Amino acid sequence: MSLPDWKTMPADERDALLAKLCAEGFSASAIAAQFENCSRNAIMGKVLRMNDPAVKLKGHAAGNAKNFAKKFAPWTPGEVRLVANMLREGKRSVDIAARFGMSDQTLRNRVRDNPELAKIGFVTRGQILRKAARTRPPQPKPEKPAPVAVASFAGKPRRFEVGFSTDYDYLKSYLADRGIALSMANQRELSISHGVGRPKKVSWTQVYEVVDEFRVAAGLEPILPKRVAA
Repeated sequence: MSLPDWKTMPADERDALLAKLCAEGFSASAIAAQFENCSRNAIMGKVLRMNDPAVKLKGHAAGNAKNFAKKFAPWTPGEVRLVANMLREGKRSVDIAARFGMSDQTLRNRVRDNPELAKIGFVTRGQILRKAARTRPPQPKPEKPAPVAVASFAGKPRRFEVGFSTDYDYLKSYLADRGIALSMANQRELSISHGVGRPKKVSWTQVYEVVDEFRVAAGLEPILPKRVAA
């Protein structure tokens, strides 16, 4: 003999059978087993909606039904206002759900199904970050160090003649005019040749020292600053 289908059987027959099984002391799980397409939660929900003092689940199932009713009972106007205020304050869904003793997903579903709350909605991570950026006090911009226009040379400001440069091409031409070959390999390895013997690898500082010998002899300021004795 097949079991009656919970979803298709006439409502009055189903309710009468449910009331009879509850009166006989069956648990929600045991009652659900008497039907096709029925679950324990469906039985507890139906008993809750019937709101009939004569139809009650007993024992452990009765306690679960109370919890079920508490979890899914409609929010009161005061609770709706409380949730609305928490949403406007940017509270997380998990925090609001904990306040009402329900899961995060249940809370989200109930907010979605309430037009007033759905209009407010949950704050997103992007909104939180933008709000934090707006409320963060402006950070002072770091002061740029004062540019060192001139350096000390014999206790006087140093100034170079117009057109003088310390880049590679300028110094190569400058030294070539004085019989010294400056070359660069791999864009970083410098070498100097005085026309005799193999080129000598040098650093930029050594190149500047060679150039300074000519500049000082001509009465011009050197590239490398000279420290003034105290």
